[in-house]
Amino acid sequence: MVDTAQTLADILAADKVITSEVASKVKVESLNAGVAIEEIIDRKKLATPAQVAQAKARLFGVPYISLVGRGISPDILNFIPEPVARRYSLIPFDFDRKKNSLSVAMADPLDLQVIEFVEQKSGKKIIPHLALAEEIQATIEEQYAQSLATEVTAAIKETAAPAIRTVEAGKLGEIIREAPIAKIVSTLLEFAVKSRASDIHIEPGEGKTRIRYRIDGILHEKLALPKSVHDAVVSRIKILSDMKIDER
Repeated sequence: MVDTAQTLADILAADKVITSEVASKVKVESLNAGVAIEEIIDRKKLATPAQVAQAKARLFGVPYISLVGRGISPDILNFIPEPVARRYSLIPFDFDRKKNSLSVAMADPLDLQVIEFVEQKSGKKIIPHLALAEEIQATIEEQYAQSLATEVTAAIKETAAPAIRTVEAGKLGEIIREAPIAKIVSTLLEFAVKSRASDIHIEPGEGKTRIRYRIDGILHEKLALPKSVHDAVVSRIKILSDMKIDER
């Protein structure tokens, strides 16, 4: 619950981030100018973003979470699709199976409509935490891509790369129907559906193939495939599209 008797300036003063005198001046300026206290503190650089966020968490009565260097399990990320995470600036980071509760870092942990929506989407009780918006966005970029890369890498390890490079043309169709290659393509497509990507860009380069997804009109590079599986992956997609694999 928000303590309306306290202000952000008061909490920063209590934490000795600013003095009581500075806090009083900030509150007066906020009242006279009709400007939010947080905006004044940010403009005058009276506290770091993390210090302000921690003070806001106390003001709001919610936990604060730093996402810097924090790894998140793909199983937890799967509770909230990437487009939802991006749109509402939030990301799940912990799950309590016994309580069926999902801890979620949010830029605005007081947005009850978003919390209710995510609860319906995930089927879990949401425990909101306050986090810096820039940390949330950076974590979304890193962790959702890492989740995809982990699944694809596991499939790649199952492939016999030398065999793929040297296979006779007549046996190529047989090779690309094998589980590892099929799993790679399936994972790439599944990620596109979950992310609501409008298209996938498979871009061959020197030594690797870059995979990019267009999400909300913006291309995001998610991973790179080794060159050794490029032809088989493309051929698998051709088969799924009912195209001849020997045609360019």
